[in-house]
Amino acid sequence: MRLKFIFGFALRTMDKDITNKVLEGLSTGIIVDIEDGFKGKPRLLSLVQDAQDKVKDHMKKLLDSGQIVLKAGEDILV
Repeated sequence: MRLKFIFGFALRTMDKDITNKVLEGLSTGIIVDIEDGFKGKPRLLSLVQDAQDKVKDHMKKLLDSGQIVLKAGEDILV
């Protein structure tokens, strides 16, 4: 599966406010790819949880390599 599809798939159980906040800063093309996973046919919860684990692992790699930095207000989350 493509990472953007997996990311959308992982958003299925997320709060709508969080999902909207995640999507608001993305380009239309990326949102379309993410929505393929988010709005697709119903899937087993275990598959959604597996997708969430894949996204979490990928984000951790990006954080560890310094490719991304998370900020919360004035604080930097590492």
